[in-house]
Amino acid sequence: MSERARSSTGLIVTFVLIALIGIGGNYALDKFRRDGRTAAAAVNNDLRAAEQSLADLGAAEASYIAAGQNAEAANTWMNAATSLAVQLDTAIANLNAASTSADARAHYEAAAPLAQTLNANDRKAHGMAASGQTLVAADVVLIEGAGTVKQLKAELAAARDAEMAGFEKKAAQLGWIGLGENAAIMFIGLLLLIAAAKRSVAASVETSGVSTNSQDVAQANPGPAAPAVSAPPAADPWSAPVPDLAGAADLCVDLGSVQDGSQLAALMSRAATVLEAKGLVLWVSESGGGVLRPTIAHGYSEKVLQRMGTLAADGDNVTSLAFRTRQPQVVRGSIDGQGAIAVPLVSGSGCVRVLAAEVQGAKPGDARFAIARIIAAQLSTLVAPSLSAEAVKTADRM
Repeated sequence: MSERARSSTGLIVTFVLIALIGIGGNYALDKFRRDGRTAAAAVNNDLRAAEQSLADLGAAEASYIAAGQNAEAANTWMNAATSLAVQLDTAIANLNAASTSADARAHYEAAAPLAQTLNANDRKAHGMAASGQTLVAADVVLIEGAGTVKQLKAELAAARDAEMAGFEKKAAQLGWIGLGENAAIMFIGLLLLIAAAKRSVAASVETSGVSTNSQDVAQANPGPAAPAVSAPPAADPWSAPVPDLAGAADLCVDLGSVQDGSQLAALMSRAATVLEAKGLVLWVSESGGGVLRPTIAHGYSEKVLQRMGTLAADGDNVTSLAFRTRQPQVVRGSIDGQGAIAVPLVSGSGCVRVLAAEVQGAKPGDARFAIARIIAAQLSTLVAPSLSAEAVKTADRM
């Protein structure tokens, strides 16, 4: 294997390894997000159970102090109240032990003595009600305990707000980490692509120099007549222009700093310039992945977009094929005509979008093909599940 071939293979292997690391990192981040959502739901359910125990405790106390009931019924409600008070105290202790939020733990620690006070009031009311002092027991439950119940409800509500804020903060941090990871991988990929292009140019110059020197030696040392040499082959009419790598790098950097969907229109226009595309369309899956619909585009009028309509995900076209296979696809155009490339946008949940571009002289191995894949990978972390019709119109006017 030549030195040039080994160098190209090394660059490819390096990029593949970096891409695999990125995929693994995205999978891990997605798992952390799912675990966070599960933990948030569990904490919310535990808080609801504690609040329900508090409400049931109040109902049981109101029942055993009610006038006109027999001793057996009153004892039943007293036993229920005792059990609910213990449940409430235990629930608060468990929430405090399991919480990872310092703010939430502060509220749980404030709620624990309040629950113990309610438990003590309940026992006090039991003794009074059992001795026939029903009215005094009612004062203990309804008057002395009212403020405690109100404070306990407030502490539990504040604990819920603190817990949810903590989970949202972690989710935002994971999102930024994922965005930075993908941007770094795209940037490294661009650097490798630039290095490959420079080595290819250097190899061409070196080959040209060797050929010229050989001709000079032949002229200085004439020998037997050499056989006629056929003319060098004409330039490949399928050769695509060298893409704007610097523009692609700048575009990926700007994609990494997108704050909202309104910025995508101008970036789609720049993507079309980098790819030398006549038009770009971003297709999004709908109806459970059975239909693809154009959402944002550049280079096409609104009437043209309306005529495009929707595509069946199992249709016989390059966009649908890219969506189903999750692999880039190309339609090779004529020498002077237009071809097309379609690149899937793949996330942790699968392929949900396809970036399609109409380019002249498209072919497998076209360098613009690699640039389109890099842009699509960056877009997969930014594009919202749905884009408004206004965004499509904005992009079309660019």
